[in-house]
Order: sequence, then structure tokens, then C-alpha cells
Amino acid sequence: MQSLLDFLDTLPEPQRLLVVALHDHIVEVQPPIAVRMVYGIPFFYKGKRLAYLNPKKEGSVDLGFTRGHAMDDSSGLLEAKGRAQIKSASFQTVEEVPWDTVTEWVRQAIELNDRLKGERRQR
Repeated sequence: MQSLLDFLDTLPEPQRLLVVALHDHIVEVQPPIAVRMVYGIPFFYKGKRLAYLNPKKEGSVDLGFTRGHAMDDSSGLLEAKGRAQIKSASFQTVEEVPWDTVTEWVRQAIELNDRLKGERRQR
């Protein structure tokens, strides 16, 4: 199984910097947030899957949220791209990332997971 460090070693420098910056930011939003390599890319967990980072061939990095369809995105950056549940935003550089917005997205994803966990307990 590929480790996060091995994964990072496969990326060209601009993408690696972006993935590392997004990773570091996401895991600090509300620790502990775990990172596991799934399908060859890093997924973030807090109980259930929250988000993932997917480097694209053209050089961008997609930040996807597994329950993005239920998230409020006033920025308009999250796109479904034909997917039923997942929404993602694509970034080319560290400088263009709206860090406050990413923080809000991660918090919303955690809240959605917590709410779903609570609903399942009540059943």
C-alpha cells in the first residue's frame, strides 16, 4: 500500500506544494483528522470520509467532498461535475486557494458526518 510520502514523491513540484498545503490545512481545521490512501489518493476522515485530494494530469488539484451535495457553498467554487453526491473545487496554485472557504467546507463536512451519525443512532 502506497504511503502519503510515496504519493507526494510522484507529484511534480507545483502540485506537491499545493497538495501539502491543502493537506496541512485540512488536518488542522478540527483535529484529529486522519488521512488514508484510498484509490491511490489521500482521503481525509473524521469518523467517515470527509474529503480527498486528487491531482489531475493537467496540473491542478481537486479538493473533493464526499457529501458535497449537502454542503452550503456561497463561494460557488464547488462543482458536482455530473456526480450525485461529490462536489469538488479545482486549484492550480497555493496562492489561489481561498483558505477561509476551505476551512468552512471542512467544518461543514464534519458537521454533516456528525449529524448523519446522530440520525443513525436514533433509528
